[in-house]
Amino acid sequence: MQWYAVLGIIFGVMLLILIGAALIYYITSLLISSSNSSGPSGPTGPSGPTGPSGPTGPSGPTGPSGPTGPSGPTGRNNIVTITNEFEFPIWIEAKYGNNGIPIPVGQNLYVDNNTLREYTSNIREQLYWKAAATAIEIPPGGSVKYNIDPGGIAGARFWGKFSCSPCGPNGGYSTVPALCLPPYPVGCSNTGNCVFEGAGTKCVVGDSSQYYVPPTRDNKGGEIGGCPQKGCTVPVDSLFEATFACSLEDQKKCNPNPSSTSGELLGPTTYFDTSQVDGYTFPYIVLVTGDINTCVNTNTSVTMPTVTIEEPDGSSIQAAYIDGSGLISNTSGLIMEYSNGPNGPIGCPTNADLSYNNITMVTDTTLPVTYNITNVDLGLYVDKTTGEIAFPYISGGKTAGYTAGISPPDNSIKVGCMSSCKRLNYGQPEGMNQSEGCIPGLLYCCPTTLASPGCTGTVGCCNGPSPYCINGTSNDSGLTGCITSAQCNSGPVVTSDYVRSVHNMAPGIYAFAYDDNQGLYSCGDNVKYEIIFGPNGSNGTNYWNNVWNTLHG
Repeated sequence: MQWYAVLGIIFGVMLLILIGAALIYYITSLLISSSNSSGPSGPTGPSGPTGPSGPTGPSGPTGPSGPTGPSGPTGRNNIVTITNEFEFPIWIEAKYGNNGIPIPVGQNLYVDNNTLREYTSNIREQLYWKAAATAIEIPPGGSVKYNIDPGGIAGARFWGKFSCSPCGPNGGYSTVPALCLPPYPVGCSNTGNCVFEGAGTKCVVGDSSQYYVPPTRDNKGGEIGGCPQKGCTVPVDSLFEATFACSLEDQKKCNPNPSSTSGELLGPTTYFDTSQVDGYTFPYIVLVTGDINTCVNTNTSVTMPTVTIEEPDGSSIQAAYIDGSGLISNTSGLIMEYSNGPNGPIGCPTNADLSYNNITMVTDTTLPVTYNITNVDLGLYVDKTTGEIAFPYISGGKTAGYTAGISPPDNSIKVGCMSSCKRLNYGQPEGMNQSEGCIPGLLYCCPTTLASPGCTGTVGCCNGPSPYCINGTSNDSGLTGCITSAQCNSGPVVTSDYVRSVHNMAPGIYAFAYDDNQGLYSCGDNVKYEIIFGPNGSNGTNYWNNVWNTLHG
C-alpha cells in the first residue's frame, strides 16, 4: 500500500474521532444545560410571588404610615377619626404628653416630597421629619384616622386650626388629607435659630402650642421647640382631649401613668372630655361607638346620651355623643351676640362682668394699662382684610399712656370666644396679664396648684389672710393662691356669663376648671371616637363657612 494511502486512512480515522468527540461534547452540553435550567427552576418558582413584595416594602416610608407602623399589629388602629364637614379645609393638631409628641396617623397621607427633599436628601432623616409632623390638612368632606398605642397614652389632645398655610402640591390646598411637614430646618434645636414658617403654620387661630422638634442624630430633639415667629395664638381652640386606655391582655405591660407618683400604670379605662375652659372656636360633635354601655360621666356615673346613626348601607348603629354644634351660632348663621334668652345667656358674651366685691378695675403694670372688668367683650376678632388679630387691642404709647380697647373695630369678624379666665390671665394684647393666683383671676381660673410667686398685695390680689390663699398664707409672703373644688364651685365662675352660655349652647362640655360634673367622661377600651368639626346643618358651621369666604374672597 502506498504511503499516501496509509496517510489518508490515518487522517480519516482522526477526522472520525474528532467528529465523534464533538458530537459527544455537544450532547453532553445539552444534557448539562438542561439539568442546570430545570434544577433551579424549583426555587425560582416561589420567588415570583416574593418579587412584588419589594415595591410594597418601601411604601411605608413614603407616607406617615411608615413611622406609625408599630401600632398596627396590636389591633388598635383607627381608634380616633377626625372629620371635616366644613366647606373649607381645616388643619388638625394631634399631640400627647408634656412635650407634645405626635400621635401616629393610621393611613397614608399626601406628602410634598419636593419640600421634604429641600429639608434633607437623607432618607433616614426624611423619615424623622415625617414622624415629627403634628399637623394635617383635611379638605372639605375628608377625614383622618389615628392609631393609639395599645399600652395607652396620657394627655392626648386633638384640635382644629383655621386658615393656615396650605400643605398640598405646589404650595396649594390639598384635595386629599395631607401631612404638613414640620416648619423648621434640620438641626434648629442645636443652633437656636429655628424659623417657624412653612406648611400648616401662619394660622389665624390654632397655632396655640409650641412646635415639636424630633429626635435626630444632629440634635437631641424629642421636645417642644417654640412658637411661630409672631408668637403662639391665644389657646381658645375647640379640642378633644383624652387619656386612652391600655387594651393589652397583660395589664402589667401597660404604659406608665405620668400622673402617678407611685409607679402606677395606665388602666383599661379611657377618660376624655371636650374642654372649653380656655374658650372655643369650631362647632363640633363627638360620636363614640362600640361598647358604649361602658361610657358614663366619671363623677356622676350617669350614662352618656345616645343617638341612632344611619349607615350608608341602610343599617343603623347606636352612638354615645357630646354635642358642641351649638357653639358660635345663631339662627341667621352669623355669630350669636350675647343675649339673655328664656334659658339664660347664649353666644359669646360681649359685656361680661368679671368684677368681685369691690374689685372693678385691674392693671397690667408691665405697660401699664388699666382695664374696667365690669363690661368685657370676650370675643376674639380679626381684621377682615389682613386676617390679623384686631380685638382685643391696646392703643397709645409711653408718652400719652396706654389704653385698652373696649369694642372691636368695624372691619373685623369674630373667630373665637375667650373664657373669663383666659381673658384675665393671658398676656397682651389678647389678655389682661393677671395672675391666676390673685383675685379675680383666682376665682375664675381656679388653679389647682400653687402659682408662681409675684402677687404682693397690689390691687386685685387677695390682700392679707384669705381662705383662698394656700394654707392661709397672705400675699405679703409673695405666694399666690390655689383653690379647692368646693371653693371654686361656690365662687363667681359658676354663674358667670361665659360658663352659663357654654352650658346652654352645649350641655355636657367643660366650661371651667372644676366643671367635672358637666364634662368628664370615661369608657372601656373597646370603643372608637369620631370628632366631627363643622357638623352639617349646624348654624355654627354656616357661620364659619361665611368667615372663610370673607377672609379668602
